[in-house]
Amino acid sequence: MKKRQQIKQILWKSLFLVLSVWKTQKDKTTKKIFKESKQTEIRHEKHNGCMWRAVRTMSVVLLCVCGLEISIFAQSASDGFNPNANDWVNALALQSDGKVLIGGWFTQVSGQSRNRIARLNSDGTLDMSFNPNANNPVYAIAVQSDGKILVGGYFTSVGGQTRNYIARLNPDGTLDTSFNPSANNYIYALAVQSDGKIVVGGQFTQIGGQPRNRIARLNSDGTLDTSFNPGAGGIVYALAVQFDGKILVGGGGQMLAAIARLNPDGTFDTSFNPGANNNVYAITVQSDGKILVGGDFSFIGGQTRNRVARLNPDGTADTSFDPNANGTAYGFAIQSDGKILVSGAFTQVSGQTRTGIARLNTNGVLDTNFNPNANNTVYKLAVQPDGKIVVGGFFTGIGGQPRNRVARLNSDGIADTNFDPNANNWVYALASQPDGKILVGGTFTQIGGQTRNRIARLNSDGTLDASFNPNANGNVRALVVQPDGKIVVGGEFTQINGQTRGAIARLNPDGTLDTSFNPGANNLVYGLALQSDGKILVGGTFTSIGGQTRNRIARLNPDGTLDASFNPNANSAVEVIALQPDGKILVGGAFTFIGGQVRRAAARLNSDGTLDTTFTDPNGVISIEVLALQPDGKIVVGGGFTQIGGQIRNRLARLNSDGTLDTSFDPNADGFVYALALQSDGKIVVGGAFTSIGGQTRNFIARLNVDGTVDTSFNPNANDQVFALALQSDGKIVVGGRFTQIGGQVRSRIARLTNDTIASSLLNGSLYVVRPIHPFACKKTCVFRVFAPSVVLVRRGSAPMFSRVVFELSTDGGATYSTLGEAYPSPIAGGVQYLLTGITLPSNQNILIRARGFYPSGTYNGSQSIEEQLKLEFLVDPPQENADFVTEGKVQVP
Repeated sequence: MKKRQQIKQILWKSLFLVLSVWKTQKDKTTKKIFKESKQTEIRHEKHNGCMWRAVRTMSVVLLCVCGLEISIFAQSASDGFNPNANDWVNALALQSDGKVLIGGWFTQVSGQSRNRIARLNSDGTLDMSFNPNANNPVYAIAVQSDGKILVGGYFTSVGGQTRNYIARLNPDGTLDTSFNPSANNYIYALAVQSDGKIVVGGQFTQIGGQPRNRIARLNSDGTLDTSFNPGAGGIVYALAVQFDGKILVGGGGQMLAAIARLNPDGTFDTSFNPGANNNVYAITVQSDGKILVGGDFSFIGGQTRNRVARLNPDGTADTSFDPNANGTAYGFAIQSDGKILVSGAFTQVSGQTRTGIARLNTNGVLDTNFNPNANNTVYKLAVQPDGKIVVGGFFTGIGGQPRNRVARLNSDGIADTNFDPNANNWVYALASQPDGKILVGGTFTQIGGQTRNRIARLNSDGTLDASFNPNANGNVRALVVQPDGKIVVGGEFTQINGQTRGAIARLNPDGTLDTSFNPGANNLVYGLALQSDGKILVGGTFTSIGGQTRNRIARLNPDGTLDASFNPNANSAVEVIALQPDGKILVGGAFTFIGGQVRRAAARLNSDGTLDTTFTDPNGVISIEVLALQPDGKIVVGGGFTQIGGQIRNRLARLNSDGTLDTSFDPNADGFVYALALQSDGKIVVGGAFTSIGGQTRNFIARLNVDGTVDTSFNPNANDQVFALALQSDGKIVVGGRFTQIGGQVRSRIARLTNDTIASSLLNGSLYVVRPIHPFACKKTCVFRVFAPSVVLVRRGSAPMFSRVVFELSTDGGATYSTLGEAYPSPIAGGVQYLLTGITLPSNQNILIRARGFYPSGTYNGSQSIEEQLKLEFLVDPPQENADFVTEGKVQVP
């Protein structure tokens, strides 16, 4: 039983090797997420002490990042990433807390002395507490599951102590004195196996006190694994561990023509011999088992391939994949959608100019939308869980910005820079598009240095999207992004794009007017909410819309015509609308009568617009400007009130799911609350006109803990009112209002703040592979367990909490999608999950899962943003031999 338990633990670890960004970093918290969702149980069996085939449960995983929450730095509006190293960066590794480890030749980072190794905070600032101080270059870094850090290179001293070419650091950067293998020459590559053993490659001929030619394996304590001695005939530059435990080795010299594969015991896999004709510097295994190879070669796997190739699992070349780089390839990173990032010394890929970095589609064709254009070699790259790309090399410019040797790119290839659009007047509406662009609405007539009347779109770096100019003649109060990319706009305009539109309009994705949509409200529109069926809820001060009388609230069909069956009839302004998972509709405003009954400022409607009489009238409240629905069904409300539910509550309160007051929650703000944003960890970002909240000074923006107390680590300190908030997928906070300073920086009416908690998101889709081949202890049968198909999205940390998530499936590489279903938030430890069960996913082929999360943003939470996540995965059938596919049972061993 003990042995079986150990085997299970090993297999849990090996599952996480599918995460390309953490190829050697098996995060404990990620493991906890998988266990909480209880989607999979896998068993691994062994035969004859040699090769064993995994009894695997494959999981579709999107943008996996752990949910560790730590204070790193104060919030700042200088949110760009610019560490500024003074020499080459050859090694990169991402920690689970969002910090970035860099190694190379440098002796300074961010103006501080750092010799060859440093750690950056998630915003790119230097981690001042971490200073291992190597005396010579660092070429390889790997993070263990316990947070310890393996370092390899050309050094002979680390942390003031002798360490020859390899060392291990504690998580705080101090030397792990128990670990000292002591090689006699360079170490270029490190790979951590699922059992904690460490494969080491380089130029050494001795390590751990014994002869080992260029490759060795260490036990987890640093002692030599004496059973493993492949003996490479040339320098080893690259290592990768396959899902089945086999080890891919790349290098130069006489080592089986620069690339080989070892069995787990170190013997050569004689079935694998691609035969590269020159050095191999990079190897990465895809989720479908295919192998990406980069280097100096021009021939591999029996085919002409210039510097970049993909091999089938048997070592033959993938004939459909031929990017054709004109210079050395040094690194790969696979995005969650399956696209492939390549780094190197090339200046052309697929016949087009690409300097140092390029992105390939899954079929190897160049992604023409991505061109960061580094001005020198890019050695290493890694994809963060939020989709941003960290790169290191010898460049001094990349992504359109000066960046010395290390940079971070947005997913579109633009450098992660300080966000400063500089609007000349107030910002009311904010909404994030799935591509990372940001829609902005308000009273401004200039933004990004150009004329834009009340509505604009910003690129991910805050620069103006010059192609988008709808030109409204009156203020824009609300923006909603539809799944098809169209944008619904609400406000107090009478014209947009040169055509008459009464307070509400719809734009095509390029900003031109959707001429088929014209509801025509006769007065201001404050809030919009998009239902899952495509219908649009509208709130404001209007008394007519869609050509009919509708007092302050209405519902439109997807084509903009009035839904005649819906008429709650409020007697004063409706300012905020939120949808519950059960289809009921929460509304807030200045009304005292709605649905034919007295309801003061807050009410709940049934899906047909009739009043839900089970929701208590919040007696005593004057007006509610904003509300946010928590995953536990409780409702956070803000506005100008000083009383609610018969008790004193100043501008901010929380209601139970039945509308009664949550007496445990009393933040007590001294001024209006206009905006709320819910983080997935339950914390609440608040914007408004207050200068004090929870008994502490907080100027116009604050963050509350789950219990309503002030989060003392968060204090951006704006100098004027905050009207609008929107959380980004990376946890950064876009803020709009009438301020001119925030987060310690000059920012006119719009800014983006760093966050001190890590954004966390994990999408897990469950299929099953239970395919033993003569496994140990199975004899004639093997017990297996299978769970029902499902997908679950887990969100933690500062990631925005979605009001709902739609899951979709593509089998043609993203050209078309079919809907799998939608899910709503339910609380879990430290976050929320969105679980969809009873689905069917195809197997034995690459599939693309898309998760689209919808969440409120802007003033009065009257706008709506969409975040999109993609994951390419290859799922394999369960066995059918002599057994039905059952929840738990036995399979006849072939």
